[in-house]
Amino acid sequence: MLALGLISCKPRLEYSVPAQKSMPAGEEAPPSRIINMPESGADIYIVADVLRGAPDAAWRWTNQHPRLQLKLDPAEGWILKAKFITPKVVLDRTGPLTVTFVVNGATVGTETYAADKANEFQVLVPPDVLKRQSPVVFGMDIDKAYLAEDGVKLCLLLEEIGFEEVVAK
Repeated sequence: MLALGLISCKPRLEYSVPAQKSMPAGEEAPPSRIINMPESGADIYIVADVLRGAPDAAWRWTNQHPRLQLKLDPAEGWILKAKFITPKVVLDRTGPLTVTFVVNGATVGTETYAADKANEFQVLVPPDVLKRQSPVVFGMDIDKAYLAEDGVKLCLLLEEIGFEEVVAK
């Protein structure tokens, strides 16, 4: 009987709260909504013309009209940012590529790229363009494409694209 009584006794476990640490004060990075192509969650933002990539690739091929979407607060100031490669295999067959950057159907910038290299683009997006629709639909229109042997149109190697909030200084 005594053995049964001891078995049924359970010790009361109590743990103290761990020590809390606060981060040192410093300059915070501006909030961003950048979609990185190698991340597994990137697919939920893609609307059109961004091809699936290899699991370990740092970029994805685009067709001529890649489109993505995000929810943004249009009251804030936002910069559209993109990192991409203009690949030699495409440029050799098409010549220079003219890329038009669009947000909610409005052109926010146009650049022509003639070299096989990594490129960065950024432009301040007018607030009225962001207010046109939610979620915000954005991307690029590329004037020419390389038609690969398998019939797929290839244009750019997209690394990341999205928005960074403007921080007043």
